[in-house]
Amino acid sequence: MTYKMKQVCEQTGLTEKAVRLYVQKRLVQPVVEEGLHKNSITFTEKDIEELKQIAILRDADFSIAEIAELKENPEKVY
Repeated sequence: MTYKMKQVCEQTGLTEKAVRLYVQKRLVQPVVEEGLHKNSITFTEKDIEELKQIAILRDADFSIAEIAELKENPEKVY
């Protein structure tokens, strides 16, 4: 099953601005289809779970850079 931005925001509690930032920073990598006037972003269940984890880490005062580092090097999690 796939989800659009509004559904993702409802399920994660994140704002559209936050989700777009996390996509831009490549913390999540949904399917982005470039359109003539605007891009269409389609999310999977995995993307939603990753966004929920990011939200938890951000609430715990992790920076975007720290989250990116954890995603790249999960063995650093104690």
